[in-house]
Amino acid sequence: MQNGIGLQTAKGSGTNGYVTRNMGSLKAQRMDWQGLNKSFKSQEVIKIKKANPELLLHEQKRKVEVELMKLRDELETAGMQEEEIEKNLDRERNQMLSAVEDGSLRYDSELEKKDSHALALDKEREMARFEKALGINKGGHVAGAAFDQDLQANQKLERMQQRAEQDKQRLLAGKRAEKAQEKAQKIRAKAEKAKKKAEAKLEKLKAKQEKNKIKAEQKAAKGEADGKKDKKEKKEQEEEEEEKKDKKDKKDKTEKKDEDVDDKGKKDKKDKKDKKDKKDK
Repeated sequence: MQNGIGLQTAKGSGTNGYVTRNMGSLKAQRMDWQGLNKSFKSQEVIKIKKANPELLLHEQKRKVEVELMKLRDELETAGMQEEEIEKNLDRERNQMLSAVEDGSLRYDSELEKKDSHALALDKEREMARFEKALGINKGGHVAGAAFDQDLQANQKLERMQQRAEQDKQRLLAGKRAEKAQEKAQKIRAKAEKAKKKAEAKLEKLKAKQEKNKIKAEQKAAKGEADGKKDKKEKKEQEEEEEEKKDKKDKKDKTEKKDEDVDDKGKKDKKDKKDKKDKKDK
């Protein structure tokens, strides 16, 4: 017990008998973050030191001049004249500088030889990749916004409204999809019906064509049989006519022979009569 506070004895209490502070209790002022929002907003955002593009470009141009100096030494060693060397160097300088300004030509140095601007540029690229990977939007970020309870409540309400609107749009899209599916089903059924009708019509047309074909074959067979029959009848008729003609010729010959015999008999009789008359005279 201390100042009249605490247990008379620590025996059986499971404690050491000393008065300790309740660490689970929070004071009211610690839950009020409104005062802290001002301090967060008043603080300046940490800025990353950016590289100077003019100094980087100057470094690239310096390396171009170094390369041109090496080229000059090589041309002088080869024995080229000074005017031709200057002409070639000017042409190469213009081409290389234009390539450096366009970004198509870039000289990279080793890590330990990089200056502060080159390191700052690499850091900017690294931070840009990191922000892109985590989806961080630096343009919409406000320092201390996470501790503004009113702002967070409004943002939560806006998110709930957006979610409700998305659900509503999802339901409408689902209904439109169902209607479109029903319409597609009707169109599909109609197309199937038209297909069946066309197939039935085609079968009917095929049956009709087959029937006409059979009739044509039968007609052709009948015509062929009739033609054979006509030929046979014509042949028989010709044979009969020829036979009649032969019979007629035979009959004519027989009649002519009989006439000749009669004429000869008459002539003989007449001659005999003439001889007899002549003899009687």
